[in-house]
Amino acid sequence: MRILGLVFLIGGFLIRLATQLNPSMQSPTLSILAWILMVLGVVIVIISYLTKKK
Repeated sequence: MRILGLVFLIGGFLIRLATQLNPSMQSPTLSILAWILMVLGVVIVIISYLTKKK
């Protein structure tokens, strides 16, 4: 589960980076998608740490 969160976080960051570096890719939809993926990734990682079995 934690790996899925990290994949979302890294994927969102890479989309954000690509839209910043490439002017032809700049669109509000991609920016919003990147932020949603990053927030979802952080939430999944936090939930997986909180529910981790000892």
